Amino acid sequence: MTRRRVAVFTLAALTTFAALTLLTAAAGASIPTNDPIFSMTRHGAGTGGDAATGLAATSTGTLYTCGYVTTATHKLDMTIQRLSDAPYGWSRTFDGAAHRNDQAWVIATGPKATLYVGGNSANAHGTNDVVVLKYSAAGKLLWAHRWPEPYSLANDYVTDLAVDKYGNVVVMVGSARVGGLRTVVAKYLANGHLAWSRTIGGGPSNLNADGSDLTLDAFGNAYVAGTRTPNGGGYNRAMLVKFSAAGAKLWDRTYRNPAHLGDGFTAICRCPAGGVYVVGYTTVLGPDEDGLVMRYSATGSRTVIAQLAGGAGTEQWLRDVHVDTHGRIDICGNWFNTNCDFYAAQLTAAGTLNWSYTWALGSGVDQAKMLVIDTANRVTVAGTTDTAGGNSELYVVNFAANGTPRWESRQPGPVPCTLYAGAIARYQSSNVWVCGATEGSIATGYDQFVLGWGL
Repeated sequence: MTRRRVAVFTLAALTTFAALTLLTAAAGASIPTNDPIFSMTRHGAGTGGDAATGLAATSTGTLYTCGYVTTATHKLDMTIQRLSDAPYGWSRTFDGAAHRNDQAWVIATGPKATLYVGGNSANAHGTNDVVVLKYSAAGKLLWAHRWPEPYSLANDYVTDLAVDKYGNVVVMVGSARVGGLRTVVAKYLANGHLAWSRTIGGGPSNLNADGSDLTLDAFGNAYVAGTRTPNGGGYNRAMLVKFSAAGAKLWDRTYRNPAHLGDGFTAICRCPAGGVYVVGYTTVLGPDEDGLVMRYSATGSRTVIAQLAGGAGTEQWLRDVHVDTHGRIDICGNWFNTNCDFYAAQLTAAGTLNWSYTWALGSGVDQAKMLVIDTANRVTVAGTTDTAGGNSELYVVNFAANGTPRWESRQPGPVPCTLYAGAIARYQSSNVWVCGATEGSIATGYDQFVLGWGL
């Protein structure tokens, strides 16, 4: 995916939406419920934290998931699984050479149904290296590479990866080193050869760089979005950086609104007209944060699509963005009213608000974390809601292309517990899946889960 970009703030280009424009779903509003048609849980041999962290679906509907489980010796192993009936389903674990903790975080499919997995692997010195794995459709490990090699005395962790049409994979790495946090972008060819790696942050700039999302365009150029923070303290700046397929830095942008009180990009997607859309937040007064939607062209010029304001003393964060086949921009995140509410909306490419909804689902923090758009341009949004007892439940809602809520599903864990949503994927207009972690029991700790719904 992509990330990075800054530009001059122009009030004339800014569209602000007040809270009054929102269509709020009142408590008890009648939305049909939709029960999952698929459910899977998995726990390791030991007690502790197991989690499903990534999902990927092929064009034929085959579903893969990745994550980690606790072993009998109380360490973590990566898990990679193809969720299909026998004889096509398979499950693999990965235990690094140091036999310490290994965790898979992101997964993507490539040409010929190949599978790419990115994760962390503790080395003999106890710090984390990044591991990139490639599997065949039959579950054979084709290659595995560590970054950096041979090892690092600092902690490095994978934050995202994306695969181009040739089977090359671009990996985004967070690297905590002396002098601050840096973001590294590395490209591996389909045969596993490291083509190049580039570093954002650190050095003379004295700015930490924390990448949050990555995308590739049709030419294999990589966009990296995230946040920059001064090492000596100060307010965040939103960042967007573009690299060519050959690894040349094409441009680097930083965005700060006139108040200079903190800005950041959290998610990115390709724009059909070229370039990318990025979403995040911008701070305007004191603690007041507005949701931010921007477009950066392929050459790095910036347009503010929308600034979503909820009023004085409120906070709006956008966490995901995708574009449907008509060029409409679907977004989700948090909308702060009395509490932090679940939020989803759709904009035109010009920034006009087509529809928006907020839900006060529980008594605490409600968060819309991720969304997907199916081939009928219906939008499915997933997140979590806090319960009165201080636990967390999964909440999934599906919208028609015109914004009408079609169904919802609220899933508590098997015991009163905290439940986390890790990733979402869909197959055409047939199915949508969500994975994460749920507390299987008080005694055994968290388990992996995958749930699926018919659309």
